Amino acid sequence: MEYVTERKLDVILLDFCGTLVDHQTADTFVKFCLDESPVRLTCYYALYFFQTLCGVLGIPEPVNFKHVYVRLLKNIEKEYIEQKARKFGFHITKNSSCKVTLENIRKINKKDTTLIIISAGYECYINYFSEHIDLDIDDVIASRLSYVENRCSGEIERDLIGKKKVDILAVKHRSVMDEATTTAAFSDSASDLPLLKVSDYKYVVSPGSVLENIARQKNWPVLRCR
Repeated sequence: MEYVTERKLDVILLDFCGTLVDHQTADTFVKFCLDESPVRLTCYYALYFFQTLCGVLGIPEPVNFKHVYVRLLKNIEKEYIEQKARKFGFHITKNSSCKVTLENIRKINKKDTTLIIISAGYECYINYFSEHIDLDIDDVIASRLSYVENRCSGEIERDLIGKKKVDILAVKHRSVMDEATTTAAFSDSASDLPLLKVSDYKYVVSPGSVLENIARQKNWPVLRCR
């Protein structure tokens, strides 16, 4: 099912991980930054094994693994992380872009439509990704790594999950919340239901079972990225 509308879209809101690219990128970016540090990389794989084991056994994750992974970046220089972000952004553009999502965005995108990427992935590499795709991205709002004296603190300055995306949109792009503004949103995750609910047109991309069931009940288009 596709939306057919003559209404001009004012804004298109784009989740990133699992939507514009075919996987979750925040933790893989951490790994990408550790390729010259064998000890830290070993710790990464140990954490990954434990996280995978929790999933296989159906055990609730005892910690927020995203926040644990990022601690492996502690004391790494900001300049080095930015260099890796540039390479990672190019890498995922070339190898992991979700062509189905991009094609559907191009179908509904008009000359004056505002395109906003809003993601729990890290801003540093999403900025570079947005430079390499054939779309004019107007703003990138994403999670940020925290730095102290130009070294990573091992913390996340802001982690844009769930309703936090809507809250920051209300501050940075207040018109998105205006009833006169026509919006579309693309996401793969049930955690983005608050974002989808404030949008006039909803597209879900390779969703998990929870979001897919909701999409089918509400007759939202379901795209397959992988």
